[in-house]
Amino acid sequence: MEQDIESSPIEEVNESSLEEQPSKQPEFRILQQEYNQKEGKSTLKEVGVAWKNISQNGKEFYTIKIGNLRLLMFKNERKI
Repeated sequence: MEQDIESSPIEEVNESSLEEQPSKQPEFRILQQEYNQKEGKSTLKEVGVAWKNISQNGKEFYTIKIGNLRLLMFKNERKI
């Protein structure tokens, strides 16, 4: 049985609709687990950071930086 999935329009986001404060200290750290075979143990290495933000229209989103990559993450509000 096949379901019809109603797709919701994607909200267009532009720089002027976002209220970011990337200069403040990150609220979240993004870690990657690495296994050191010489020492025989796992360690956590920080690979990125994230900030919680609110757009001008009141929607919550996160700014994520991993290396040179910069991402915006929004809550999935699609209904299936």
